[in-house]
Amino acid sequence: LNLARTRTFPGADVGSDHDLVMTTLTLRLKTPQRKERVRVHYDTDKLREPSILAAFQAEIGGRFAPLLADNAEEDTLAAEAETNLKAAAETVLGKARRTKHPWITAKA
Repeated sequence: LNLARTRTFPGADVGSDHDLVMTTLTLRLKTPQRKERVRVHYDTDKLREPSILAAFQAEIGGRFAPLLADNAEEDTLAAEAETNLKAAAETVLGKARRTKHPWITAKA
């Protein structure tokens, strides 16, 4: 908060014994910190195994069958499809574990 200029008006007729004060303020607000959305990475390497691929396809087919029969709006269909796909990936694939790679290797 920076008071750039302040001025009083002692003779103003306002029906009180107080003086009017006029001030010019310079106010700098901080920009709000936005939370970054954390993206969930699923373990898609498991889809190379045929049994897990078949289980994932069956899970998706079971979740998407009611959506295809429903005559809803496009926005709701897209949102439901996204939630169903994420739920199927969470149950069948699971979250990917990060592999830490060393910064310096012996090949250098």
